[in-house]
Amino acid sequence: MTRLAGCLAVLAVLVSAVTGRADFVLTGTQHLDVTQSHDEGTLHDSSTADILSGGRVEKNISVEDNAHLQVFDGGYVWRVQANGDSNVDISGGYFGYVDASDHGNVNFSGGTVGGYAMRTHLWSSAHVSGGYIRELTPSNLSTVRISGGHVGVLITDNSSTVDISGGRVDYLRTGWYSTPSVTFHGYDFRAIDGLSLQGERVVGTGTLTGKWLDGTSWTTEITKTSGSIRAVVAVPEPSTLALLCMGAVGLLACGWRRRRIAHQRLSSGPSRMAAATAISSEE
Repeated sequence: MTRLAGCLAVLAVLVSAVTGRADFVLTGTQHLDVTQSHDEGTLHDSSTADILSGGRVEKNISVEDNAHLQVFDGGYVWRVQANGDSNVDISGGYFGYVDASDHGNVNFSGGTVGGYAMRTHLWSSAHVSGGYIRELTPSNLSTVRISGGHVGVLITDNSSTVDISGGRVDYLRTGWYSTPSVTFHGYDFRAIDGLSLQGERVVGTGTLTGKWLDGTSWTTEITKTSGSIRAVVAVPEPSTLALLCMGAVGLLACGWRRRRIAHQRLSSGPSRMAAATAISSEE
């Protein structure tokens, strides 16, 4: 099997040298730095690939099993498919589609999905912390976390779960099928233009505004609400609370020290004046 994989890799390189574009298939623990144009690619087993500046996959790259794909600034892939227990980390580049299915995982911290959409299905997951996604469509028991970046349209269905704690979502449509769940984690929520807040529940259609935990203001237009939408007041994580407490203790200690110094100066004032009077009397 190893010898066959090596032969395939050599063949891919030879074809690439002749045509400038070729398919690549990685298996085992093989690694490939993609710096030129390819038609398609597939990663199996625990193989890895990095698509670097100038690297292109014109059609599709499929990431299977426990394989790992990274895409950096200047890379281009028309369609990425993360399947099985694979991981795809995207920090830059341009994409037509990004799909995750069957426990596949996508971390999107930069780049642009501007052709069509990022789609998650069948127990897959995605974390969006940066970049721009034209359309994000979670479905079929998948989970999505949005903590940063810019999503143009978020469309949820089929028992998907979405948690939003940062970034920007322009438009939200929920519940095309089944009962998806969307939760906004922030504070200072306001529902206007026909939308209403009933406790944590967001009801109707209209505009929802609020602030994230870091104080950033945001606005989302909600155009369909067949599923569950909640607006939950965010609570700082334990580590954040610990830092806030330490800061408060430090401020209190600083204030106490200043008051103590001021008190000592006031107390020593009369003694110094009495000593100065005594000296002048002796003279």
